[in-house]
This record gives sequence, C-alpha cells and structure tokens, in this order.
Amino acid sequence: MEKYEYLFAGNGLSGLTLAYDIISNPLLSGRLLMVDRRQKNRNDRTWGFWHHGTTVFNDIVYRKWKDLIFAGPRSFHHIHLQDFSYQVIRGIDLYNFLALKLKASGRVDFLNAPITAIREGKDCAVLCSGENEYTGKWLFNSTNMNFQGHEQKHKKPPLYLQFNGWTIKPDKPVNTDCLTFMDFRTPQKRGVRFFYMVPYKPDRLLIEYTAFLAPKKLYKDHKSPMERYIKDVMGIESFEILEEERGCLPLFTSIKKRRQGSRVLCIGNAAGHLKATTGYSFKRIQEDSLNIVRSLVEYKHPFRIPGPSRFYSFVDRVMVLVMTRFGHTIHRIFDLLFKKNSVNRILNFLDETASLPECLEIMQSLPAHYFYRAIFSEMGFMGKK
Repeated sequence: MEKYEYLFAGNGLSGLTLAYDIISNPLLSGRLLMVDRRQKNRNDRTWGFWHHGTTVFNDIVYRKWKDLIFAGPRSFHHIHLQDFSYQVIRGIDLYNFLALKLKASGRVDFLNAPITAIREGKDCAVLCSGENEYTGKWLFNSTNMNFQGHEQKHKKPPLYLQFNGWTIKPDKPVNTDCLTFMDFRTPQKRGVRFFYMVPYKPDRLLIEYTAFLAPKKLYKDHKSPMERYIKDVMGIESFEILEEERGCLPLFTSIKKRRQGSRVLCIGNAAGHLKATTGYSFKRIQEDSLNIVRSLVEYKHPFRIPGPSRFYSFVDRVMVLVMTRFGHTIHRIFDLLFKKNSVNRILNFLDETASLPECLEIMQSLPAHYFYRAIFSEMGFMGKK
C-alpha cells in the first residue's frame, strides 16, 4: 500500500489546478498521486472566460478578444468588454502545461487506471484501483464516486448542458475581431439553443452548438443544425472539420455537500462549480483551488472554505425554472440584459461579484412576468407550459 499526502480521484481541470497550487505553495509538502482512467492527451474541450489582469495561464491563452457579439432572431449587439477581455484556452494546452509543471516538481505521480473505490482507513483516505490501494492524508474527488465506492445519489438534474463543437477550416477567411458569445439564430424548440463561435484565425474557427435542455429533451442530431448555421448564417459553403469536442453535463441548482467523511473533499463539477445558468466553471474552479490551499495552510485541513452564495443560488434556481418552462423566450431576456445594462455590470453579476445595487438594476431591467410565471408554475398555481 503506497502512501501519499494528497490523493486525486480524477485529473481534469480541477484536479490539475489544485495539484499545481499545492506544489506552488512553499508551506505545503508531501507527495501527490493523480489517478484517472484516461490519459489527457487530446484536445477534448475549450475553456472560455472573461478576466481583467493576469493569471498563471497567461502563456497558454490561445486568443483574447475585447469585443463580443450577441445575436437573436431580431436583435444584434456588438459588446465592447471595457475592463475585461474574453480569453480562450484549449484543453490540450492546459493539460500539457500543468502536467509538465507537476512532473518537474518531482513530487507528483500519475496513474492511468480505473478508480474502483474511495473509502476511509485508519487516519487516512484510501483510493482503490483494482487490487491496488493507495493511502493519503487527504483525498480530492472530482469523479461521481463517493467515499464508500458507490456513485453519488442526487436528484435528477433539471437541465443538462449539451454541446457539440467543430474546429473547422472554412473555404473563405473569416473576421477574427469579435467572438460570438451567443447566437440564437437557430430553432428554439424544446429548450434553449444557441451557437458559440470562436474565430482563432481567418482560416480556423470553433463552432459550438450549445443547448440547455431537460433530461427527456436532449438532442440526437447536432450535424444538421450546425451545417445549416455555418451555411445560412455564416455564409460558408464548404469547410473541413479538423477537431471535434462534445459533452453532456448535468446542471444542479441545489447546494452540494462537498465533504465526504473526514478525509475526502469534492472538487470541480462534483462540487457544483459548473454554474447552472451559464455553463461556465473555469474561474470558479481557480478560486476554489486557492481557497482550499489557504485552508490547508492556515487550518491544516482542506474544509475551511467559503460556501456558495445563497442569493446567487436562488437566482440560478429561478433562472433554471425559466429556461425549463419558457426556454424559447430566453433570447428576449438576454436581449434586454445587454440592451439595458453595462457590460461590466453584467459580467460582475455572472461572476457573482456584483454589488446589491447592481443586482437590483439588472433585475429591474428584465421582464418580471417570465420569472413570476415560472415560480408560480413550479408551485402548482399555473398549468405547465
């Protein structure tokens, strides 16, 4: 039985980030073990986020933009980001960057193998992979397995974030000055659907078909709407698909219990860091990682960390109700949001850092009847739509 200070069940974004922050802190010592059944050697996703200032990932940011586009069936907004820039990091670049840092430390071991159980031993956490067992003082879990070795039991998510992305080489050059943040010029049947377009270079761009859908309404065909959008909206007649990415992630609005036993802490999406109303998680994971390290240094355990905001959790629950029941109207709500608010106020609100006056101004700018109808419908006062 091999002994470590820190065990990681899963080495995706949250696990790699936390491991990097641990080895970067001179007050934390000990060996780390990263266990994942898959080797991170593919560009399987792209992370986008808005930010002002610098981050540890500056060297691997693939592109930055100061201007975004929002488009609806009858509206169009060109958005200048003022204090922020929108940044994109490719998955493979992040995996390679962090893996290189971790391996160079001489303190981190990687194991590509299935995780069969997570449990507690005497004064330690135990991670099992087949017949092999590994012990650690603390275990960070970004998988859907709890410390008894069974899948976590949650209520069914009200929505799923489903996406399919193509990195394409078009038959003609495209403008790279603006990133398309949301484009609702696609049929809005059975939920919220829009396109996200990232123009890396004139001859290379990412087209992502994104949908917030109820569990029984997940789409099966992404090819047809993607081809129609590329041809009819972008005016691209032919193209070559260079890379593909896809995902279907459950979106929970309830506050998750992160601590499992006395030695295990959930991180990443397993901790509820995928924001249910936006699908963004990158910055939330970075902030949480720093809070865990701060707790380890100051309190000698990882559990003294801030919980989610109850106010914003309530806002998310209400917004998810609107998306579930009136998804075809969401483009109107976003149209008013961008029309009546400054971009700084909007991004602070989405980051959950807006002041109370900013929150009130945003709420007053939106059509209240959709939110009241969704809440009353949920309570059984109205017929379901």
